[in-house]
Amino acid sequence: MKKTTHFCLKKELVKLFHSNVWKAIFLLISVFCFNSFIFNNSFYFLVIWIVTFIGYLTIGENKIKSLLVFLLPVFIFFILFKIKSVNYVDNTKIEGICKIKQVKESYIVIGWNSFDFYLSKPKAVDLKIGDQFKFDGFVKKLVSNSNYYEFDFVKFLNKKFVFYELKVSDIKKVESKNLKTVIFWLFNRVSFSDLTRFFWLPEKFKSKELNNLLIENNISYISNSCILLLIPLINLSFKKTKNKLFNFKNIILTVIALVIYLQLENLLLLRILIFWILKSLYKNKSNKILNLLTIYLMICLKPNYIFSTGFIYISVIYTLSCFLPKKNKKYLNFIFFYFLFMGLNMYFNYNINPMTNFIALILIPIFNIFGVCSLIFDGIGVNNNALYLSLFRLVSWITKFGINFNIGKIEIWFILTYMIVLTVLFNKQLLDLKTNIISFITIILAISLLYLLKPNHNLAMLNVGNANSFVYHNKWNNVTIIFDAGTGKNKSTELVTSFLKYYGINKIDMIAISHYHEDHYNNLFSLQENFKINLFVNKDNFKEVYKIKNVIIRFFNDPSASSENNQSIIPFIDVGNFRALFMGDAEQPTENHLMHRIDFINYLNLKRVDLLQVGHHGSKTSSSLEFLKFINPKNAFISGTDEGGNKIFPHKQTIDNLNFLKIPYFITQSKNNWFFNILSKSITKK
Repeated sequence: MKKTTHFCLKKELVKLFHSNVWKAIFLLISVFCFNSFIFNNSFYFLVIWIVTFIGYLTIGENKIKSLLVFLLPVFIFFILFKIKSVNYVDNTKIEGICKIKQVKESYIVIGWNSFDFYLSKPKAVDLKIGDQFKFDGFVKKLVSNSNYYEFDFVKFLNKKFVFYELKVSDIKKVESKNLKTVIFWLFNRVSFSDLTRFFWLPEKFKSKELNNLLIENNISYISNSCILLLIPLINLSFKKTKNKLFNFKNIILTVIALVIYLQLENLLLLRILIFWILKSLYKNKSNKILNLLTIYLMICLKPNYIFSTGFIYISVIYTLSCFLPKKNKKYLNFIFFYFLFMGLNMYFNYNINPMTNFIALILIPIFNIFGVCSLIFDGIGVNNNALYLSLFRLVSWITKFGINFNIGKIEIWFILTYMIVLTVLFNKQLLDLKTNIISFITIILAISLLYLLKPNHNLAMLNVGNANSFVYHNKWNNVTIIFDAGTGKNKSTELVTSFLKYYGINKIDMIAISHYHEDHYNNLFSLQENFKINLFVNKDNFKEVYKIKNVIIRFFNDPSASSENNQSIIPFIDVGNFRALFMGDAEQPTENHLMHRIDFINYLNLKRVDLLQVGHHGSKTSSSLEFLKFINPKNAFISGTDEGGNKIFPHKQTIDNLNFLKIPYFITQSKNNWFFNILSKSITKK
């Protein structure tokens, strides 16, 4: 049998340039370019549409190369026009008429002069995709302030070719009609139930409860899977149609693809439909060739598709499948792709859930049944709220069988090793006892190395703005303790959760909240939803001493304090020869109280403080010179930043006090995460 290699498609790809399959490509491109012309009123889309449609109608097999040569400069010119570099200077004023390309809860993306801009969603104006409005505003470059372990919204926008924010001073809606606004009007015109909206309409029309449940389990891609039911129904309806390109089946599939492209923005569904359109046109072409053409078309239609995880998934699957023997049994291929998906999920989501794919397989037929029922019930006017509630309860019950385990950030070398070993194990031509042993040893060594490279034993001060979030973690003893869990202005309430997932932490031994100001606890709800928390401590329920394995935590407070800040509970944490002291938002009255407490003085004298969390973000109302001299810490952490006005932290007086006593200090300043290594007592930032 001929050996399968990367170049097994070479002969077929050469033949492709002499095949009418390109006619289908020209037809699809012409359809989408026609829509883009209507939507953007762009002369360039009009030119491409005319050229590709004429090519589709007239071209023969012997003329394909000449047409490609003719189209190449057109496409190059179009691409250069779309991605031409413009370096806007901040506060550059622009004005004109723009069109809305994307609408989210808190922001919109607009297109103007061939560029896309981010814009905070105006509250007073009702906006939808395809609308036009007259604007007057200033341009500002989008700059990321995200931590390395959390979702980077600016990077996400950059992948959609959005690099600038538009600060508008005035907007005025302009009446306009195009395919997008017409489809949106139709969606709003018809009264759909929540169940129908969930299965058949775009995300912005869905109710959040059920959709969020799927997102939490990394299976949100199946919500519109009912649409794929239309493919076998259409194939069955037009089974005897002989006309290859102009039959109703292809027209209907193209219309569905057009709707998905314009409104659903579901790249997975769009890719599947394009594949089936090509498959119905050219049944004699292999699936590998059709997949290649599908990827090509997806990049033409959605250039940012190349940045999506879907593109990476299909590229990896396509590449590795070339190495699998053609005579592999189906169940072996199923197991191979199951473990491949699991590995990719580990890389992108920092966790492993062996049941995710099975849950998706179970839910898809259930969704298909409920999806059909939703249309029937809506059609005959029957209320299906009870059906929606039943589905929600069923999905909640099924997803409980998922086993989520955080494994943390996986390096690229590990996932590449994993895929290579997996491919070798499922290739019978390469498989023997020696190969098996080497493969298993390689995986064990890679997992061990990945674990050893993770941080060992440290105390982290997270970059949370003017707020407090400190995480103590000992990898060897599997101990995690959080001192305050808050974030400040423009920081995510999922930030601490993201940090723990990034480092593969699955349980929290203790969370201690110093006091009840939001900037010290607003991440608590996310932590409760995502982690098992063994012990929760606050100012109303704390005991004096806690011992968690080799960690001793001793709490103090000022029982006579009246202000919320001064009621902060103040813990010492002792681990071996390391000691830290957390002041929360305690101010000088509490500091004076502590300096006169015999038990506090005696406990302080037992061991010098290696690390002091400076109170109240370095405010001038805290950290007096006398108190700092009294504590005499070796190092100081300050969680604060300059927000302007009366939110400038740390205060100059606090810095002067630290400098006078020659205490090294480390500030987050909305850009630094500081780590104190317990073993080496060194401090690093990341």
